Amino acid sequence: MCAADRAAIRQYRLDGRLIASDLQLHGRDLSALYFYGVHPQARERIDIAGMLFRESLAHAAEAGRREVSLLRGNEPYKQRWRPEQARNQRLLLGGAPAVALYAGCARLRRAVLRTLRARAPWLAAVRARLRG
Repeated sequence: MCAADRAAIRQYRLDGRLIASDLQLHGRDLSALYFYGVHPQARERIDIAGMLFRESLAHAAEAGRREVSLLRGNEPYKQRWRPEQARNQRLLLGGAPAVALYAGCARLRRAVLRTLRARAPWLAAVRARLRG
């Protein structure tokens, strides 16, 4: 993947010692930080999230990629950079009736959830308590 510019593995050193490494995945316009490993003692001296984000942004900019994703979910530490929220979208390919049925169900589910969020916001609190 690295040879085809679909990924990059980077290593970070401090005083000549390897302290961290990461794997970044590449799309045409996207760089995504897939996973990383950090020496436990490095966490005491360095803002690891800041370092990885800074380097990921620099790498994406150098490669001309317009988007950087930290993948996973909406963890609180990511909000420090005030990211712009973007929704994922699906593209379903196929001509079978099952594909059309699946797409219709997905649209219906999205419409129901949107309506519930607008008309019954208290359900979010109930859901959060159930997940617990």
